[in-house]
Amino acid sequence: MEEDRRPAAPASADAIAAAERTMGVELPADLRVMYEVADGDGDDGIFEGRVWLPLEEVVQAHEGHRRRVWFGWNLGWNAVVFDADPPETVRRCTGHPGWIPFAYDYGGNYLAVDMSPARAGRPGQVIAIGRDHEKGPALVAGSVTDLLGDYLDLWTAATTTLVPAIWISRVSGRPGAG
Repeated sequence: MEEDRRPAAPASADAIAAAERTMGVELPADLRVMYEVADGDGDDGIFEGRVWLPLEEVVQAHEGHRRRVWFGWNLGWNAVVFDADPPETVRRCTGHPGWIPFAYDYGGNYLAVDMSPARAGRPGQVIAIGRDHEKGPALVAGSVTDLLGDYLDLWTAATTTLVPAIWISRVSGRPGAG
């Protein structure tokens, strides 16, 4: 028997506004619309196995990434943060108040929207941050809309693997492939 997959209930306008007030930064319009449709993916991992976080967890993750991440004496005291590719699109730091983590892999890594990009970036771009990005954040897509469009293009071109039925995994070798 097939598993019943129903999306989470939408986040209310009040819940979205409260999350934005607590974080001190507004969600980009495309991410806001996603939360108006559903408050997370219920642990389905729709972003390449990363779970789309409910707003409450977004606020918690944001608090944890507002400042430079401290990995302890053995891992981070002399860390160097390299420039993103393309250069000067993402700030050279390991945490920033303008980054809003919205998807998590349960291994210490997030997808986040960058509302305070570097000189050549644009607000709302999607970046990868976390434990496995010790050289610094990585630019993933120009926006949440672009990211979803990339997934849709790959899916319709039959160049994806669906595991489970809702999880889209990019094919390596494509721009931005994870």
